[in-house]
Amino acid sequence: MSHSHTHGPGETHSHSHSQQTPLPSTPVPPELQAVIDQEFAPVPLELSQDNVAALCSGHKLEKCDDCQVDFVSLNRLSKLLASNPNLLCPPPSNVVTPKLTQLVTSIKEEGNVCVSII
Repeated sequence: MSHSHTHGPGETHSHSHSQQTPLPSTPVPPELQAVIDQEFAPVPLELSQDNVAALCSGHKLEKCDDCQVDFVSLNRLSKLLASNPNLLCPPPSNVVTPKLTQLVTSIKEEGNVCVSII
């Protein structure tokens, strides 16, 4: 699907969005699922009023020794993503242009010529 749309004030980009195909799910072996179920411990948490930070349910803290939770790193990532709405997650795949390929090839050849002279 190819279309144009705006990304910000005065910025218009025309590109196509490819549909992502989900990876096929593989069943978890029963013995591994039993270990996962045995070690699973639900963590009571709540979100901050802006829905950006995770907090312990009991004390509304990012890091709480009483509840044995530490959401500091998670919340840093969450705040980074929330404050950068144009940040693409995951990042777009690397697009190699023919001009870039030509440039890289010519620079490699120049390097090979310089090495053979030495």
